[in-house]
Amino acid sequence: MSGDYPVKVKELQEMPVFERLTESQLECLARVMIRRTYAAGQSVFLEGDPAVGVWFVVNGQVRIIKQSSSGRVQGLCVIKKKKCFGTCPLFDGDTNLANAVAVTEVTLAVLPGADLQRLIYEEP
Repeated sequence: MSGDYPVKVKELQEMPVFERLTESQLECLARVMIRRTYAAGQSVFLEGDPAVGVWFVVNGQVRIIKQSSSGRVQGLCVIKKKKCFGTCPLFDGDTNLANAVAVTEVTLAVLPGADLQRLIYEEP
């Protein structure tokens, strides 16, 4: 993973999940989101790790996988550009329910859980 960088409002405007937000709301999001880049094959997070927030794919692809106790790996889905993942642990618990691995070099924007909750409270 490379260093953390600010997220650009333009990147958020391209994501369908944010299409109804105003420029001001997008600027608030961009200020608290963190941009991260991962190489192909690199883990984004592991099952059982503490969930840090909601992840948005700026570029590239991420595979969500589960590994059984016998070691069998099952691919659950591939998350592509402009989509998000990692939402369930924020509302259903506090740990990741699966592994996330970069399929290609991937740029992600993460919205930390505490900031998401604060923004929902401030801007329902």
